[in-house]
Order: sequence, then C-alpha cells, then structure tokens
Amino acid sequence: MNACVKCQSEHLIKLNEMEDISFKNVTLPVYSEFSRCESCGDEFINKEQGCRNDLAFLEAKQKADEMMPPDL
Repeated sequence: MNACVKCQSEHLIKLNEMEDISFKNVTLPVYSEFSRCESCGDEFINKEQGCRNDLAFLEAKQKADEMMPPDL
C-alpha cells in the first residue's frame, strides 16, 4: 500500500521505532516499521511492514530462546 489509509495521500514517511516486547519474563528490544502520512499525520502499519515486524519479533524470540538456560 502506497497511500495513507485515512486521507489517501501518497506522501508517506517510513519510520522505524524501537519497541520493548515482553517474552518469557525478558524484555526484548525490537525495531518496528511503520508509516506516517505527511499530509494528515496518521500513523499506520501496512501489510508488508506488518510481515517484516512479525519476522523481527520472531527472530528476537528465537535469539532469546537460544540464550536462555534449558528448563531442568
């Protein structure tokens, strides 16, 4: 999607923001991609950004799992 979901403007800025996600009592820093409309200021995540965000979260969880000691 190359247009604002609110006003249909095509003047968008792609942004990344660090988010802290809780996973198994650990806080994981994960970058989240989203868009901001230059015309109306609305912020949203399009389908492609959502997929990339899901992948980043999955990778962060996998790295955290690798670093955690096994349950005894």
